[in-house]
Amino acid sequence: MNITGGTRGRVHVLADLSKALAFAPSRDRVAELCARHLVAIADGCVVELGRTIAVEHRRAEAADSLRGVGLVYLHAHAASHEVHAQLLLEAALGRITAWRDEVVPFADEDLALLRACGDQVELAFGRLAHRDAEAREHARALEHAHHLHELVAARDEFLSIASHELRTPISAMSLQLEMIERLIDRGAPIADVRARAGGAKAMLGRLAGLVDRLLDVTRLSAGKLVLERDQMELREVVRDVCD
Repeated sequence: MNITGGTRGRVHVLADLSKALAFAPSRDRVAELCARHLVAIADGCVVELGRTIAVEHRRAEAADSLRGVGLVYLHAHAASHEVHAQLLLEAALGRITAWRDEVVPFADEDLALLRACGDQVELAFGRLAHRDAEAREHARALEHAHHLHELVAARDEFLSIASHELRTPISAMSLQLEMIERLIDRGAPIADVRARAGGAKAMLGRLAGLVDRLLDVTRLSAGKLVLERDQMELREVVRDVCD
């Protein structure tokens, strides 16, 4: 892009840059587009956006040579020209440096275009930052949804285990009650009936304990439901099951 100046030419440069930056997908592309458009008013240009650096020159061989050097040299190279200008970009955390190889001062309109291009870069940088923030928020939302899915799966698994644990003492207690009915029908000694009733009572106590632990919504939702280890007589468990 090589224009000699003029208000119309500068307006076209700014309009083209604004249009191009609206679809720039990255900071690298923003810096590249800005540098490419600013050689309309300068021979060389360096655009810095954070760690992103773009270099452009009217002559392709000069641009290739400058792209192979470090940032310190680029600044020194720009400062070595009698005609050079620099614009700081606060929001984009960078700067634009432009220079002319020949001693032809920048017109006020050129400097105004430089500032306007800087404003466009700042706007593009803001759009990219907003897009990145939205992407991070979307990622967090997906992660949260995945976490909720895992919680629901864990809850379903827990309820399945809990229902099994609740069903076991209920079944045992039901068997004990059936045995009590049979003993009563046969006119069995009261001691036998009391023994069966004691077994049913024990099962009821176990059931009540399970309900207290499994249906404690606060502890469950807080993830503080813990298994409590306790010593027990294995023969008693076998006897209860067999009875």
